[in-house]
Amino acid sequence: MGVKLAGVLGLAIALGGCRTEQTDLGGGPPPFECDERCFVDRTVAEFHDAPADWFWGDPTDSSKPEVVYPLEGSVHAVNFEELTVQWRRRDRGQTLFALRFFASELEQSYIAYVPCLATDGEGCRYQLPDGFFARLRNAFQGQNVELTVAATDGAGGPVTTSRSVGFRFTSKNLENKGFYYWGTTDRGQDTVGLTYRLAAGARRPDPFIRPSTPSTPSLSNPLECGGCHSVSRDGSTIAFTARPNYSLGDNVGQLVVALTRDPTRPIIPADPALPDTAYNSSMMALTRDGSRALVAFGGGLELRDVQGGLLPEIPAALLQGKHALFPEFSPTDRRVVFTLAEELYSSHAVKDGSIATLVYDDERAELRDLEILVESSADEFHFYPTWSPDEQYIAFVTAPRGEYNASANQKNARLRMVRVADKQPFELAAATQGIGHWSTLPKFAPFQPADHGGLMFLTFTSKIDYGLLLRNGIPEQDDDRLPQLWMTAIDPGRLPGGDPSSAPVWLPFQNFVNSSLFGYWTDQVACRLGVRDAQGQELLPCGPGESCFNGSCRYIPN
Repeated sequence: MGVKLAGVLGLAIALGGCRTEQTDLGGGPPPFECDERCFVDRTVAEFHDAPADWFWGDPTDSSKPEVVYPLEGSVHAVNFEELTVQWRRRDRGQTLFALRFFASELEQSYIAYVPCLATDGEGCRYQLPDGFFARLRNAFQGQNVELTVAATDGAGGPVTTSRSVGFRFTSKNLENKGFYYWGTTDRGQDTVGLTYRLAAGARRPDPFIRPSTPSTPSLSNPLECGGCHSVSRDGSTIAFTARPNYSLGDNVGQLVVALTRDPTRPIIPADPALPDTAYNSSMMALTRDGSRALVAFGGGLELRDVQGGLLPEIPAALLQGKHALFPEFSPTDRRVVFTLAEELYSSHAVKDGSIATLVYDDERAELRDLEILVESSADEFHFYPTWSPDEQYIAFVTAPRGEYNASANQKNARLRMVRVADKQPFELAAATQGIGHWSTLPKFAPFQPADHGGLMFLTFTSKIDYGLLLRNGIPEQDDDRLPQLWMTAIDPGRLPGGDPSSAPVWLPFQNFVNSSLFGYWTDQVACRLGVRDAQGQELLPCGPGESCFNGSCRYIPN
């Protein structure tokens, strides 16, 4: 009997939380007991007979289920409170499943006995319940975890087990750093773009900057935002390009800058007296404290004092006759990185480009000393650069020239990273997950490597499959695929020979039936205090599940 049980889920004693002890030498399954490391879905308990019979069938190698999500080698933030395990079953008769999470260093297992909640075809999913998942991830903090899915008919039939998929929980949570992103939401017949925000770990985002519509007027943004926003690293200030509507084309838009504690009263507002075709902003960057904005438009750069002071003009000769786009200040504001292109494809896109930096002198409001870190070639170009928190690396995107669209919608984009000191580039292959997935728009999170065992975190946008729930590989039309936000862990200790990236994690606060992109990290999320909407209703200071503490929104994980 013990051999039979060992063949079902590895060694019986390794089940840990779901204890099975042989007390009857006369045969039959042992008594079943479920403790804090075990979970039984009530649907399973209702529709299946005695728990002791669930996994007492003979082990078999046929019809093995396959784990689809989480991804092999991924690194999960310990304070992300949701995980939906997704797998394929190979036999419709398989109606009962054991999801086993095993940490070998601790010699502990957590097991959930669950049904198959269908996705498509033979696909199954199950979102781990809050309390069980909280106990699991807290116990396995900083641990490597092996996940297997065992399948049976729940009536003593054959049992088959998937191959294991390994992933890891971070050793520390991602604190309450802020995260801003742009996404779409459906309002009746219309799809509207919003800027959302949340404190890291929060389960749901807060719709933050929203355009006006006839039914929902807004004081925060009377114009539309095309996704081109920037937030200061201290979280105090947000900037974006607003335009009346998309039909007017790309070369239209006004810079808007506001304090995040009250975005309804911009410091730099859109000027209603200007014509619809006004154009003074496409992409921009803010200094750490939000006091200055570096605006890219028309191929040039303009430095603006957010409080209205006059600043020296940036000479066009500094760019050596080329065009600048996608700027970002370094974490200490000592340098600026951007894409340097021979020409613009549109106000916010290029079909060629190199990764370049400039030295920034805040006291003199001066940019100088152009340096090329990654130069374009006849075959490839580079764009969307972002600084690592220690300023030693810059992540960016590389794509082939002459294929598909420009940087704004580049199907064959891949994620890369360059070491600033010696200009050595590295591939982030595990994060990219192969060519043809629109993996792009990287942004480093502001966590210092020493704080997380040497790991840095990089979010990006991609159209890879989210398990079986979002099958981006299925639609025949490219435009029917939905971009989503993912996060990879970067380990510089694997360099120079290894891939420093991990397989990515789908960020669980987003909605996989709408688009999500343009993620920005900040040190905090500022509370909105005394802010009212267009109808006079006072807005909550923070998003769902968050509390305001000393002017900053905090989320306390379970």
